[in-house]
Amino acid sequence: MSQRKRKRKPHPNYVNWMRESKRLKRLSEPAEVIDEDIMMYDVINVTTVIQERACIDHQPLPNIPSATTMSLSPSQSDKSLCSLPAEILYYLIDYLDVPDVLSLSEVNSTLKMLVDTEYYGHLMLPCKAGLLNTLTTPPRLKVLRLTTNRCFRLLLNPKTGRLPFNELNLTHLKELSLSGANYKQGVSHSFDYILKDEYISTLLEILQVVSADTLTRLEFNTENTTRMVTHVAPALRKFRRLQRLTLHGRSSDAPRATQPHTGGQLLTVLANNTYATQLELKKYLLKESNVLTLSCHWIRVLKVDVCKYVNINLVNMRFLEELVLLSADHMTDCYCLRHPSSGNLFRNLVEGSPNLRYCNYVDLKRLEMM
Repeated sequence: MSQRKRKRKPHPNYVNWMRESKRLKRLSEPAEVIDEDIMMYDVINVTTVIQERACIDHQPLPNIPSATTMSLSPSQSDKSLCSLPAEILYYLIDYLDVPDVLSLSEVNSTLKMLVDTEYYGHLMLPCKAGLLNTLTTPPRLKVLRLTTNRCFRLLLNPKTGRLPFNELNLTHLKELSLSGANYKQGVSHSFDYILKDEYISTLLEILQVVSADTLTRLEFNTENTTRMVTHVAPALRKFRRLQRLTLHGRSSDAPRATQPHTGGQLLTVLANNTYATQLELKKYLLKESNVLTLSCHWIRVLKVDVCKYVNINLVNMRFLEELVLLSADHMTDCYCLRHPSSGNLFRNLVEGSPNLRYCNYVDLKRLEMM
């Protein structure tokens, strides 16, 4: 009778000895010969690490909407991010920027499900009616970034005649940009540019709804009235994590001297009521005879849209490190790059900002050494 040969189980090609200089040398840990000239040392430890990391992408996740207090993984010994309770993950996401949240959803399928079922990255209005209906129908996704650069009249619902902001879930908003032609008609040739009442009310309603710990970037229009000081400025104080503040103007000349809160004084009041360290001013075009005065000691980066010969006076801005001047024709004056010890740069900038290092992306200290 012929005996059947037993099939040998395939096993890795482990070696414990290696020949060096015509002599055999015993290895401290077993190695595996992958190819004729490729050898993997300490193969047992490497295999263990690979198996542990492979478990991260294969963990069960319960129903996300109902998993508010339970753990995302039943295994108590699992050390991955998915083993944290859902409420802790939501808390961590509140402190991440929008690109970081979107990158988190690309780590594995578990975190992707967590982000996609709770958040919506960037909503730009106006948008398609189907997308807007999805975001306004319960359960409403939390919008992280909201942008619109259109007149609010174009955003009205044709059936209800209302704006869509109140129907969106903006409680965890991180970035807000409200710009566009939202000024009243009939004052386009005067110095006093008045925003529409619905714009101011909408801005205040959104700022009231947004959580104080999530908003990091804010952009909106300004006007030459006291409403910006009495209504808008106090609403900005609660946002402790605000990093960048962008203000839009609409002035082709200096505002009237009779206005109590206009020009640089208005901008100073708005900047001093926030925790932002980066301030950007757009469309504030002044003539050569006017001086734009700013004073906010915790601003570190300042970007200003100015006319070609505008004078900027910085007062008590000792932490300012970078200044960018963008003129109407996208050109800069030569006096901005003069030696810091003399000229307009010294009188208008360096005296009020002793730590200024960069002006129009030019290193002033290196320029001084030339």
